[in-house]
Amino acid sequence: ISFLGQDNMEVNEALASLQPQAGDVIKGQYAFAIYDPVLKWVGNLEFLQPGEGYLIKISTDQQLIYPASGLITGTRSENHSLQKLAADLNPHKYEENMPMVIQVVGLPLEAKDAVLKSYAKDEIRGVAKSFTDEQNRMLFFMTNFGDQNTEKLHFAIEHNGETSEFDELIPFSSEKVSGSFENPVVLNLGEAESGELFGYSYPNPFSDEVNISFAIGQQGRATVKVFAMDGKLILDRDFTGNANESMKFLWDGKSESGNVISSGNYVLQIENGDVSHQELLVKE
Repeated sequence: ISFLGQDNMEVNEALASLQPQAGDVIKGQYAFAIYDPVLKWVGNLEFLQPGEGYLIKISTDQQLIYPASGLITGTRSENHSLQKLAADLNPHKYEENMPMVIQVVGLPLEAKDAVLKSYAKDEIRGVAKSFTDEQNRMLFFMTNFGDQNTEKLHFAIEHNGETSEFDELIPFSSEKVSGSFENPVVLNLGEAESGELFGYSYPNPFSDEVNISFAIGQQGRATVKVFAMDGKLILDRDFTGNANESMKFLWDGKSESGNVISSGNYVLQIENGDVSHQELLVKE
């Protein structure tokens, strides 16, 4: 589709005539957005720009009608510039791109200014700023650039003046969006890179039970939560004690409703009022 306005227009305003479903996608050359029933269109594509073309995937055939008022008076606001986030990234060198929805686990929740970058060998291929959703998931909507589907991407994150690298390798594929809002691609910093290490789990992965250790905060409290990868709250426990007191909680792998959780990946979140910690929890 092409955009016919005289100035930039917010994606949610421009696509207001559509009735999209969860997972529908619109993408440009440098950015994309995915539809969520609660948050609407969300991603690093925030504005449609005159003269630009876009690819859109909608679950049902519909007619797109741009709002007349927006075609005349738009906004000067723009999408985040890739070059401002990474001056050495040149997307014009590549013919293909691969949008990704990524969740970073193991980074302190306070690191809201984090920037995630992808590389093929030593060459930068993508960059994205962090987005924290209503479930406190740290998400990144990243467009990766490349030419060959045989390449593999590795990732690094910059926050608080430090750079941390991930172990995961993700194959480049220009044919699809990798990850979704409900099931993002997970990158795990692990205990060695997670910053304020006042909490951890053992064993991890676990089969039936897992020990969760943490410290009580200065205000005499701490919370332990476990989330499914779609953000659904599985476990929510409050603890009280003396400041800096070490605590250990043995979790039996059951949800608040008493059901044993299924095998898969979960996010453990520990907060004590002073610092916060997230890590990937794996149920075998």
